[in-house]
Amino acid sequence: MDFALFMEKYGYKILLAVIFIGIFGLIGYVMFGLLKMISGLGVLGLGAGLALLIAMRMLIAGRYYEAYGEAMGKYFYDNRRKN
Repeated sequence: MDFALFMEKYGYKILLAVIFIGIFGLIGYVMFGLLKMISGLGVLGLGAGLALLIAMRMLIAGRYYEAYGEAMGKYFYDNRRKN
């Protein structure tokens, strides 16, 4: 198998894996920095971290349940008139 055939077969998979590793590495680096900053603040940092966690949870849950409701309504809503 020559290099061109190898890249055609596996190149995008390798590139995708490298991109995912880079993205997760960047997210991990940012989260580690935030954790160090919040832990340096003590009790105030704990409260700020909990408030941030609750706010993120509320935003994500709201979008999730809205999308879930729309999907379920599309497939399971019966709009026929009842006699």
